[in-house]
Amino acid sequence: MMAIRLARVFTGRKKTLRFIENFHGWSDGLVLPPTLPGVLAEEVKLIPYDLAIVEKELSTREYAILMTEGGGAHMSGQVPLDPDFVRSLPLVAHKYGTVWLLDEVVTGFRDNPGGYQGIIGVKPDITSLGKIIGGGLPVGALTGAEDIFHALSPKASPDKRVIHTGTWNANPLVSAAGIATLKMCQDGKPQKAANDMAAYLRLKGNQLFKDLQVQGYLYGRSITHIYFGPWDYEPADDRTPPTKDMAKIMGSGALNGRLNLHLLHRGVSTLGGRMFILSCVHTRKDIDKTLAAFAESLQAMLDEGTLNKSVR
Repeated sequence: MMAIRLARVFTGRKKTLRFIENFHGWSDGLVLPPTLPGVLAEEVKLIPYDLAIVEKELSTREYAILMTEGGGAHMSGQVPLDPDFVRSLPLVAHKYGTVWLLDEVVTGFRDNPGGYQGIIGVKPDITSLGKIIGGGLPVGALTGAEDIFHALSPKASPDKRVIHTGTWNANPLVSAAGIATLKMCQDGKPQKAANDMAAYLRLKGNQLFKDLQVQGYLYGRSITHIYFGPWDYEPADDRTPPTKDMAKIMGSGALNGRLNLHLLHRGVSTLGGRMFILSCVHTRKDIDKTLAAFAESLQAMLDEGTLNKSVR
């Protein structure tokens, strides 16, 4: 919300441009879907991952901000973003005077000390951060270009000044936990540990799909997504799904939900059966236990008829 306000002050515009399925919070203008009861989002437009559509909208010079979720929609890319597409966004945004925000609340420092922007090599005008930077406590922060943030300064002119007061601003407990955590993340070792365990999970998990003849796939980074559905191609690696069709990626919710229940019965908690969220404290023993529960859960779904065997 603060990023949108700063962008409006900086550009003198009102509108927000967002990508479908990208999650940035639950306030008006950010919640998905924007048609929920009580939501007012007249100044917000949702568009697909299409650079031509992005440019067409921004060329109207009505948008204060273009918002993009780091890695792609839903927790670092259940619906992933093509890196070349992301690299084009700041160029197009700046061409038409729009502020580009990269939302790294999930991806900030998770896979790389430089975050998602460090992985693909981009520099947003504003970055939103959360989760890791609070060491597990509730937190939110913005970083970005000095000229945009000047609106927060007491030196800003009254007509360009953004007042930022709040009960939880600079909370000492959160700040101390965040500083301690970020010091641990600087050398990249925690990120490597989490990614190594995730890669092992994907390798063994995808072999389980093959052995059980279940049409599915694990992909991602330290957050590993679970896909059930048809393949449109053989993935080049295990960081992307076997389809670019958003409807297919998002269309297996019932199967994911059923998997979630089976895994819970076997002592493994996931986010709705849609993803495994790995951290640096997970061990090979933890992953092997997860894989055993995953195999039992898939077999149980086959036995009960919620899954069918299928050969690609």
